[in-house]
Amino acid sequence: MIGGQAVAWWEKRYLEPQSPILSRDIDFWAEPEDMASFLERTRLNIRRPHRYEMTVLMGVADISIADRPSQIEFLHTVPGPDTT
Repeated sequence: MIGGQAVAWWEKRYLEPQSPILSRDIDFWAEPEDMASFLERTRLNIRRPHRYEMTVLMGVADISIADRPSQIEFLHTVPGPDTT
């Protein structure tokens, strides 16, 4: 898990939270096989970007959490500065 949920976990572990960190979606750094396995188990529909789109996004599944719309996003890499 990456993105807002990861930030919230680290904040809770190492800092005294001032206010909760909220995220509007759930981001997973995954391989295509991981996404396929998840879809097989959950039977959710996935939207994939067009093959010519330049994006780190492999697919998005729409979900509902506590009657609020959300999304699960699968990324093939973590965007940001190259650390190599």
